[in-house]
Amino acid sequence: KTFFAAAPDCEFLFRELAVPQSRYEILKEGDQWQWENVKIKAIYADHGELAPDAVGYLIEVDGIKIYHAGDTAYRPGEIMSSLGTTVDIMIAPINGTYGNMIAAEACRLGAEVKPKILIPCHFWMFLEHVTEGGVGDPATFLKESAILPEGCAAKVMAPGEVFIYPKQGTGVYN
Repeated sequence: KTFFAAAPDCEFLFRELAVPQSRYEILKEGDQWQWENVKIKAIYADHGELAPDAVGYLIEVDGIKIYHAGDTAYRPGEIMSSLGTTVDIMIAPINGTYGNMIAAEACRLGAEVKPKILIPCHFWMFLEHVTEGGVGDPATFLKESAILPEGCAAKVMAPGEVFIYPKQGTGVYN
């Protein structure tokens, strides 16, 4: 019963797995999809020549806006233009491999997007990420997060950790 919203390069997988076309929506940059109180917009991403259709996602649920940058290099002008709105939560890659941002770039983009919460992702995915100071190290991300503007907090999450963000008007994240 799951419905999928995905980038163009995922369509062949859906077909290969015999997922009926009625159960997925392919989103290119700028495309939007909505179901009840959930809105999804595909946002510009640059994951290199081998992934020309890569996108990030702006997901809005009950007025809370979450920007997941997906796999992308640091391209602030293009990302900001495509995003076109403020966000509450931003999730950005920090592994620095396969064309992705490093921690410093994710924090620089966070300083421009100005989310209330900036969460790193794609860390410790590869052995070279495990050492402190290595590309993709969350401790490096926390050090780099010192450049974030007031009102934007960095939050590193452990695998499986749950984070509940309050609905607008019901509280402030600390």
